[in-house]
Amino acid sequence: MSLQQIEIAISNLPKSDLQSLADWLQEYIADEWDSRIEADIGDGNLTEAGLRADRHYESGRCTPLG
Repeated sequence: MSLQQIEIAISNLPKSDLQSLADWLQEYIADEWDSRIEADIGDGNLTEAGLRADRHYESGRCTPLG
């Protein structure tokens, strides 16, 4: 199925089904993001960023968010 066919099918959905699809898609995207982050952590791709954040925190260069 092409993207254009999917777009047409979505535009023809009843509002209740459209909301259900939107909810599902939002959860699907969040799960994909979580999987990519977990893979990056497992591969060590975020190690340097974590160490840099630790150094900033320990040196007092961090400020509260709230």
